[in-house]
Amino acid sequence: MATSSTPLTGTNMQIESTSQVPQNFESLSQITTQSNEENSETEPASKTKEKYPNEKKKKRPSTRKQAIMTKLSGARDLLGMIFLPILNVLLTIALMGTLIYVYISADGQTLDYTMASMKIPSVVALLTTLLKMCIAGGIGYAVSEYKWVRLQDGGVLSLIDLYDACTRGVGGALRVIFSLRLDYVIIPAIIFQFGLIAIGPASQVVLTTYASDHYCLNGSDNFNGKLHHVNLSFDDLSTLRYPYDQRLNYGLRNQYLVVFGFDTAPYKGDIPINYDYDNETISLKFSNVEMFYTDMECHDGTFEETQIIDEKTRNPTTLADYYRNSQPVAPRVFYSGSMFNRTYFDIVRQSVPAEVYPNGRPEVRNFVGDQTFVTMTYQGQATRKSIERLEEIVVQECTLRTQKSFNTIHTNEGQSYLIEPGPKQPIDMDYDRLINASLWMSTDDYSGFPRLMLNAYSYQLTLLMTMTVLKQEAFQNRLANAWATNNPDRNTMENFLRDAFNQTDLSVSLIRPEQSITGTYGEGCYPIQAVYALDRASYYTISLILAVPLLWWVSVWIASLYQTNGVSRGNSQIALLVTGFTKSAAEQFKGYSYAGQRTLFEKASTVDITFGEVKRMDHKPGHIGFGLENELHPLRARRRPISRA
Repeated sequence: MATSSTPLTGTNMQIESTSQVPQNFESLSQITTQSNEENSETEPASKTKEKYPNEKKKKRPSTRKQAIMTKLSGARDLLGMIFLPILNVLLTIALMGTLIYVYISADGQTLDYTMASMKIPSVVALLTTLLKMCIAGGIGYAVSEYKWVRLQDGGVLSLIDLYDACTRGVGGALRVIFSLRLDYVIIPAIIFQFGLIAIGPASQVVLTTYASDHYCLNGSDNFNGKLHHVNLSFDDLSTLRYPYDQRLNYGLRNQYLVVFGFDTAPYKGDIPINYDYDNETISLKFSNVEMFYTDMECHDGTFEETQIIDEKTRNPTTLADYYRNSQPVAPRVFYSGSMFNRTYFDIVRQSVPAEVYPNGRPEVRNFVGDQTFVTMTYQGQATRKSIERLEEIVVQECTLRTQKSFNTIHTNEGQSYLIEPGPKQPIDMDYDRLINASLWMSTDDYSGFPRLMLNAYSYQLTLLMTMTVLKQEAFQNRLANAWATNNPDRNTMENFLRDAFNQTDLSVSLIRPEQSITGTYGEGCYPIQAVYALDRASYYTISLILAVPLLWWVSVWIASLYQTNGVSRGNSQIALLVTGFTKSAAEQFKGYSYAGQRTLFEKASTVDITFGEVKRMDHKPGHIGFGLENELHPLRARRRPISRA
């Protein structure tokens, strides 16, 4: 039996099986034997099946299945088109929510508070950077879609570059900023691009650091610090020793403290203080610190009548007699005439019995009393000056008055301190009691007021000795004149001496405590660790301002897709190539294929272009492209998008 020499497979098999099989079947029936005539109706079919055992009858897909496949394809296209923009929106909202959460969580937290092992400023910087990326990307989506809508209304071709530049951040906007046109999409896009620059710095202002006020602990409840100072009523500062005769009291044992105080007076130098403190304290307050306060009571004298003690003869004399053969040089301090037999020059020459007189010796009373001195100055100033005329001389006679003050000393982290003057308690000098040797021999009365009185009296002795016995040239130049130079508006001898006494009061009271165990415990103030403080005004502004560009670009993006029948072309360069120019539009750029972007941009600024469908006589959809005015139909009619035109 003859058969076809070419096997029928695939598509050819399907086609031939429907058209040629009947013919083949008719030829075969003519050459078969008579015995097979009864099976002539069924034989061709069986023969054919034997010839083409693998052939299956093709069935066309149903209309319902085609509709489902079309919908699935459309859904995939739609999902692919909106996936990244919707992801951008969701990510932006999530980042905004996270930023708000970070702000709220960090409010009131200390500066070492971390999130994801990062400090709060780092977290905020990371979130704002991601937010700027998302918002800038969203602006790019919106503007790139809108340009296809904008060109449907016609316009210069250079608009394509303008819109494209606005999708490339600040750098792109700067590139075409001088070619901008008034456009309700371009202008906001550029504003938002530049506004994103300020988001980073502004976000850091929302959380400020705030070190709230300190808290303080009382010294009696907690060791904050201890000030070591002299206990004026307990420590023995004088040189009075056995046999406790006041004629042998030379003053303070540590006389250098007074000299040091005078030396610091011209420059108002700080007197060092000794105190222990907790390293965490930011300030200490030592209250009711006992200190000397020395002042003077003065009245005017005269050069001719006021008496002084001549240090050479140790006898009283007037200033006029003292300078009879020499020219006075001011300022000068002398022992007053009332200090006869009680000066330092007398004390160093005293010879007293070795035995103790418990009730004191009456003659000793003449050797104790108020410490009085005389100052001679040029017109009342502390300035060193050789006096030429007697009328330039000012004489004053002064008496020292020492009190006990209860001051408050404030210290801070910088180790400097401030003394707040407190109440003062006069020290009444009971000279009859002062010469009572039994008072100093008894340990029961060793402290208290008698000790305070003895210390104050010894301090006055040293003060007066320092002003009179020191080399006068040093006193006049190094101390008085230097002070006058630094204090020209206060240049009087009284002011100088009061400043000097203030320094010596501090020096004697604070520098060298006799007993290290004595002192004053202070109130300590400790810092409350700096925390983040949320600036509510900035917080709401930053949080809400980020929603403005988000809503704007989403609105523009949706409106643009609606106007282009749901076809997303965006920044696709392929879309630009596929759409292309119409013939008449291409003629406008004939000879420009070798031109650079600047030349092309300038040329494009002179050519009006419209984007749409080519008009056809049969009213069928035409090719979509860029053409001249009246060549194209706009794409705004709502119909199913054409995949090929």
